[in-house]
Amino acid sequence: QEQVPVEVWSQIFIGIAIAEGLRSQMIYKPDSVPGSHGFDPLGFKSKFGGNTAEGYKTLQLKEIKNGRLAMMAVAGMFTQQL
Repeated sequence: QEQVPVEVWSQIFIGIAIAEGLRSQMIYKPDSVPGSHGFDPLGFKSKFGGNTAEGYKTLQLKEIKNGRLAMMAVAGMFTQQL
């Protein structure tokens, strides 16, 4: 049975720390809006009516509801196994 050397784990940890540090500098700016990171390669925001402030709020609400439903589904799958 082979184990990963400590040097490899340290390189992975340092690489992740650098990537997360760069990401946090791009995302957590004082004037940034939560959830708006500028990443929309397929243009979903404009396709589904997120161009206006009201449409964007609607999309955010739908995303929150979808996440809550997914959490309930996963909790249901876990409790089924008990």
